[in-house]
Amino acid sequence: MVVDVFNMRVAVCARTSSRDGDQNVDTQLLPLREFVKSKGWELTREYIDQASARDLRGRVAWRDLQKDARSGQFSVVISQRLDRIARSVKDLWATLSEWDDLGVSFVSLRENFDTSTAAGRLQMNIMAALAEFELDLIRDRIQDGLSRARAEGKQLGRPNGAKDGKKRRTSGYRRREAEKAMRRGE
Repeated sequence: MVVDVFNMRVAVCARTSSRDGDQNVDTQLLPLREFVKSKGWELTREYIDQASARDLRGRVAWRDLQKDARSGQFSVVISQRLDRIARSVKDLWATLSEWDDLGVSFVSLRENFDTSTAAGRLQMNIMAALAEFELDLIRDRIQDGLSRARAEGKQLGRPNGAKDGKKRRTSGYRRREAEKAMRRGE
């Protein structure tokens, strides 16, 4: 794919995990904005989600990005890291193959690769395989820990369900909705 570096219309994609409400998306956005500005490219839109990479239902901005890619709104998607886009090689390749067919390339700022080049595509494949490997290792460690805890007779989950009387931090969907209501002044 030939890229016209002088007329780049860029979409920025950022995502924080829904599991850690303390993550600040500006950690990703500030360097991305600076990169786009330093290249003299046109930033068309920022797509920001707070959801797991695998939670396609919760990734509303991701769905908007896909729709806008199909309608030709931009020619490049930039993200800080590969794992902000996808966690499996299969999902990543499906996305990047579709984008390639649409004339959209992908740039990862942290891993320093660009899918508009052959070297960038090779590097992306290696990084995607490592990201998937890391996720599988984490999953295996969690399962090993749960198996050990069960073997030791430990109770897993909340004691007595959610009715133990302890105050818990609101997270996920309810916290995001409460934050939106506060911004609206409700």
